[in-house]
Amino acid sequence: MTSKEQVPFWKYCPLFVVLACLVRTVPGLDSQEKGAKIPIKTLQDSAFKDLLKVVEKNVDKLTARLTSLETTISSMQFYSIRQFNQISGSLQSTNNDLGTVRKQVNQIEIDGRAQKITLSLLGRDVTELKKSSSDLLSELESSIVYVNENLEKQGDLIKAVLEDTLIKSARETTSQLSKQMEEIALRSETTQTRTVNCTVDLTDLSQHIDLRFAEFKKQTHVHFFK
Repeated sequence: MTSKEQVPFWKYCPLFVVLACLVRTVPGLDSQEKGAKIPIKTLQDSAFKDLLKVVEKNVDKLTARLTSLETTISSMQFYSIRQFNQISGSLQSTNNDLGTVRKQVNQIEIDGRAQKITLSLLGRDVTELKKSSSDLLSELESSIVYVNENLEKQGDLIKAVLEDTLIKSARETTSQLSKQMEEIALRSETTQTRTVNCTVDLTDLSQHIDLRFAEFKKQTHVHFFK
């Protein structure tokens, strides 16, 4: 048995029984053994001392074991409390992270709804813009057709007015020329009836006729080739 091995306390019970028997049988020894001169009190004291030593030794061992057990239990309690605090902190951190993730998910859902509403409004605006653009294009096309028709009508009207004006002006010029020719003819006849030896100067009349024809030609060119 090594020094590290611990002997159970109950194994010392036979030794206690033997010592008790020796203590009780010592006063009844025979007279032949009286010459040995063994002091009974000394033997009892020695036995009690040995017994006390054994008891103290076992009590010390038991105390050491109890102390070690208390230390172990305290360490286990401290370790358990620390582990519990760590686990509680981890759970709290996890709950906080889950709360943050939940808030982010809610925000994403809100943003998604807002985007859907914005997209629907944008689609409605695009549809209305297409419709208004189509209406504007149709109105513009109708306006262009109307303007073209009016331009043709106005052109025909202007052409008719110009033709009427030119014809009227030509007629007036022709009538004026005919009147002037008639006047000249009358004057020539009157001058021929008179027996006057003179020459008639027709330079002014010729210049006037040339001027009227030049104006008529100019007006015609301006109205038809402008």
